[in-house]
Amino acid sequence: MSIQKRKVLYLDSIQLAPLTLGNLINELQFCDQDKYVYLGFGLMVPTHVGSWRGSYDQPSLRYETRRITNHTAVSELLEKLDGAASGALYRGYKGGTYRFTKDQVLWVDNDGDYTETAIFDVVEQEDRVIIQTYHLDFSELPFEGHALGNTITNTTG
Repeated sequence: MSIQKRKVLYLDSIQLAPLTLGNLINELQFCDQDKYVYLGFGLMVPTHVGSWRGSYDQPSLRYETRRITNHTAVSELLEKLDGAASGALYRGYKGGTYRFTKDQVLWVDNDGDYTETAIFDVVEQEDRVIIQTYHLDFSELPFEGHALGNTITNTTG
């Protein structure tokens, strides 16, 4: 009996551009507003925006585990994202107050977490909308704090 080895595809360079708060708002506006929206990892339910622990002046999309009773419709999430982009004041992770802008990268972490998870795509499926994420090293971003610059190149070896 021979054992077949699994084929693995290695990419030398993957180019992904993280979505900003404004990008996510724009992407979600084209989706069915009544569909439920989830994060791609474990189908977590996005709940609200807060200050990111990685850099307190950056916005972070918060989430919770999906249960039978908790869901967020695209329209509900858009309302929360619009609120965050409209100049509302947010308390920083360790104090201070901040306003977020549509030009800032929107991270995905709960209060106190620092996983450097960014959003790179929105996929509308037949029955739901999925926000796709990936790990992005904050220290390698080509901008100072707020405005998104160029495409991020994530090199794997």
